[in-house]
Amino acid sequence: MGASQRGGEVSIETVHEGRRSRVIAAGEMDLASVVALNRAMSEASSRGVPVDLDLSGVTFVDSRFSAAVGGWERELGRHRVRLELPADPRLRRLLGLRTRSRFRARPVEDE
Repeated sequence: MGASQRGGEVSIETVHEGRRSRVIAAGEMDLASVVALNRAMSEASSRGVPVDLDLSGVTFVDSRFSAAVGGWERELGRHRVRLELPADPRLRRLLGLRTRSRFRARPVEDE
């Protein structure tokens, strides 16, 4: 077993299995959880194997955590990271925002 961050009802744990690594998050995930997620995902991805990110035990998610999940998807590629989302449709919808492209401002033209 790898790194584990626990605080109250929040847990982010890294488990190494043969040809995969697994990061398991449970509880309320917010900005304070992003550092632990990044540490766990960094450890898991450093092995060069596919990573399962299990969010099925997540009971709350904010936009910063969702963005961090999206960042790992972009960095590792969808072929290397597989998500297991919570059953709650509201949480699935919030985590679904991670794949939307960010707003890009148009350059200001000189008059």
